[in-house]
Amino acid sequence: MDERKLEYFVGVARELSFTRAAANAYVTQSTLSASVRSLEKELGVELLTRSSRSVTLTDAGARFLPQALELLDSMDKARREARASDEALTGELHVGVLSGLAMVDLPRLLGEFHRCHPRIRLKLETSSRGTAGLLQSLRESRLDLAFFGTTEHESRLRTVPLRRYDAHVVVPEGHPLADREEIRLSDLREQQFVDMPLGFGQRTMTEKVFARADMSPNVAVETVEIAAIPKFVEQGLGVALLAPEFIGAELRVRAVPLAEKSARWTLCVGSSSTRPLTAAVARFLELIPAHLAPERGF
Repeated sequence: MDERKLEYFVGVARELSFTRAAANAYVTQSTLSASVRSLEKELGVELLTRSSRSVTLTDAGARFLPQALELLDSMDKARREARASDEALTGELHVGVLSGLAMVDLPRLLGEFHRCHPRIRLKLETSSRGTAGLLQSLRESRLDLAFFGTTEHESRLRTVPLRRYDAHVVVPEGHPLADREEIRLSDLREQQFVDMPLGFGQRTMTEKVFARADMSPNVAVETVEIAAIPKFVEQGLGVALLAPEFIGAELRVRAVPLAEKSARWTLCVGSSSTRPLTAAVARFLELIPAHLAPERGF
């Protein structure tokens, strides 16, 4: 199977755009499109659904993408072994990150990785759907690895926990619950909440905690910035389930322990377990511990 055709297909699958994939590969769009068509003819299936406005993977394309990546990895490994050399790693490394992540010093981490492996092109990506979007991209092999928040073991992923966050009930000063030693979920039944949108790890934690008590949170304010949650709480716009690490010392709020002790989520870094662990991903993971900044909270 022609390696270039596979590379072009993977490029389109990752970008979901022939135009961007062609630009990344430094070829014309017509050349790239013809190569992908040729690959589809060779396989006897359509890998992509094309329209004037979008490109999406067919079911066959989604199934073939991990195999294509594995084939490319195998070809690259065979080529390197044939050369019997420890030459520098090459290729691309697609890394997914959460918006606002500061506990991992990404600039220094990426800088060290680049200095160690200058021939690898790093591409950072975020998702407007937070953890849910990043996990989907990992499972569909659009990302090589990603930082995400989770409340449970994620299937088909190799995960490395970086930090656990235990949430308290955050209320503004002067709130009727502010002087409690602890707060039960049942005390929050009539409260409005400030939280992140559905799909983010923080929101997933809140939904699961309430679901276990056969309740559901009344989320009145949503924000994609976790550090903004206590600021909205301070203004009396709602209460929140949030780890104290996210609360600035200057804010006039109180973090009261939750009686059920069941609200927690974990910041992780992970890669797909359905694909072999590449040398580039392994080298990146090895560098992370030296670039953690726990004093930053998140």
